[in-house]
Amino acid sequence: MNAWGHIECATRIVDNDGKHITAEAAAWDIQQNVKVVMQNKVSIIFGAKSGKGNYVANADMQTMLSNAAAAKALRNAIFKVIPKAFVDSIYKKAVNFAIGDTKTVNAKLTTVIDKLVKMGVNKEEMLEYFGHKNLMEFTADDLASLIGFGTALKEGMIKPEEVFSIEKDVSESASDKLNDLIASKKAPKLDSPVNIETGEIEGNYAS
Repeated sequence: MNAWGHIECATRIVDNDGKHITAEAAAWDIQQNVKVVMQNKVSIIFGAKSGKGNYVANADMQTMLSNAAAAKALRNAIFKVIPKAFVDSIYKKAVNFAIGDTKTVNAKLTTVIDKLVKMGVNKEEMLEYFGHKNLMEFTADDLASLIGFGTALKEGMIKPEEVFSIEKDVSESASDKLNDLIASKKAPKLDSPVNIETGEIEGNYAS
């Protein structure tokens, strides 16, 4: 990864039409002079799936959704500059090391879930989020996500009530959601506009 040692990144919210929030992110590889601008849209309307009627997310939730959308746009922009294949290779090796072989998955699942509950995570919300009826339905991939949740909680990067606070996007894995949530707390902002057609950033970055 030291081949990408000088990258400038930034995000900003470009639109909120009352139904969706649109975030924009830029990643600029200074060494290779490669610049990518990506957008991500997230819905702020909830409740349709539950049958209880639609409602608009409140101000605090919209802030969290804005940060998550910005984080996802930033991730997508970075993975256009740094090939995701390199990241995936490293990620898979890290996951295999963390969860071990199939013989140890069930034992680790019980231990990890017990620790998460002690940290304040609601077990029922956990089952609902992953779409499982009981703990026996959790998979090795789920275990990898749960380990990530536990690490983030232990290091204070997220709070127990934040883990399952945003409705899950079926196109996004639990690990990706966690990364978005953590990154949303650290995402830098643009202090000047980006030209979408050219990808040019007009002005300087603000931290």
